[in-house]
Amino acid sequence: KSQVKSYGFGLGMHTKFFRNYDFGLNYNFIDYSFEDADFGSFEPNFNTPKHTVKVQLGNDKLFKNFGFNINGRWLDSHKWVSPFAKGDVEARTVLDAQLNYRIPSLKSKFKIGGTNIFGKEYLVAPGSGRIGKLYYISWTINN
Repeated sequence: KSQVKSYGFGLGMHTKFFRNYDFGLNYNFIDYSFEDADFGSFEPNFNTPKHTVKVQLGNDKLFKNFGFNINGRWLDSHKWVSPFAKGDVEARTVLDAQLNYRIPSLKSKFKIGGTNIFGKEYLVAPGSGRIGKLYYISWTINN
């Protein structure tokens, strides 16, 4: 009998400046209203942060054959409700970064980077495993 109404919006932009720099910014607002007609026996499993922000800066041609990309993400704290677990998910800020180097004679691109490089471990949902840092090196051939 209870009714949940969700609403929200997203704003985003992506542009190039100084010829080779990419810049992106994205903001999302998501919320809901809840009319409790079940006297507290129903909880909406909305499980979504109210505010999220993502910022991206990169340049694939910073100088000869060398580039980079940086992404920052922030998610607001929110309540998590599921049959498995209930609890609060803390707000988090995650920074990802990558450097790349292209070798045209080998038709290859080498990348070194990481996700959540300066952050602490975080939970996506109560009862799930913690997510930490990930560092990587890759070699892409025929690129």
